[in-house]
Amino acid sequence: MEAPPVAWSQYDECFALPGEKGFAIYNTEPLRELCRRNIGGVSLVAMMFRTNVLALVGGGRAPIDARNKVLIWDDAAQRITASLEMVVPVLAIAFRRDRLVVATMTSVFVYAFPSLELLNTLETSDNPFGLLAVCPAADCGLVAFPARQTGHVVIYDTSGKRALTDIPAHKHAVRALALSVTGHLLASASASGTLVRVYDTKSHTLLYTFRRGIMATAIHCLRFNHDASYLCASSDRTIHVFDCRLTHDARAAGVVALPASSQAAAVAAAALAASRPRRSPSPSPKPWPNRKRLCSLSRRQRNPRPLVAVARRSGAAHVENWPYRRRRRWRRGSAALQTHRCS
Repeated sequence: MEAPPVAWSQYDECFALPGEKGFAIYNTEPLRELCRRNIGGVSLVAMMFRTNVLALVGGGRAPIDARNKVLIWDDAAQRITASLEMVVPVLAIAFRRDRLVVATMTSVFVYAFPSLELLNTLETSDNPFGLLAVCPAADCGLVAFPARQTGHVVIYDTSGKRALTDIPAHKHAVRALALSVTGHLLASASASGTLVRVYDTKSHTLLYTFRRGIMATAIHCLRFNHDASYLCASSDRTIHVFDCRLTHDARAAGVVALPASSQAAAVAAAALAASRPRRSPSPSPKPWPNRKRLCSLSRRQRNPRPLVAVARRSGAAHVENWPYRRRRRWRRGSAALQTHRCS
């Protein structure tokens, strides 16, 4: 069974790892296991903030249920309280306080929660990766997913306050999506993997164009930190950290932002130094073999030292601190480092 992404809570306070026997939930800081449930194979899991409510999809050799069913799990009672059945396999699930969003190959379903009343069904282009970005903010109910036209992204307001919006983001098919915590920014990458674009979700204007490289590659994950000042992008062999704090004048001049000789480069260098096994805060959980490289920036506002999470191809998930320093001392040549190599 192909390994799904790590399931983070909406503000990255904890994360869940599905597996062949069930799922496990870990606290991010300090990194420690909170609970483990052996209830049957799980391929997808979604957390509803830091509550006892989770959404599960079966998978593996002995699944808890079929791949076309979404199960609502109450961890306090340790039982399934409700379920939804689709016609085709479920590829992604995401929670808000009042909504449950489910993605399949060609559709996105929006349900009211906890009543599970179907509110809307939205058609997409072929979406084999289950691309779905949901804003967790209470005052912003935006959801982003691939449009029916190749390379376009749809922004949908689950609260019904805004009309459906189509953004022509790329020429090629969309490969990764991310919304900021407040829902003001949308990041997207195409199947070519050379550029990452950031849009304003209100005006639908292009704010930043980040060049990841010149060689085509698959971008597996995009993630903003809590105030959207940084954006990380995970590809086959590298993790790039981009600075999203360019001034309006720089954007108007058509500057292509690069993570070079800035604090983003220092942050990437710190992440590389912190990723050595001897610096790991605790033994790394290894739920899946041959895991794709994934990354995440912490969204916890009260944490002065943001966290970075990296899932390696070996199957190990690492959660590390990024120490900020006013004056730093790195070995010669490290200041020019732009990427965090996971291999």
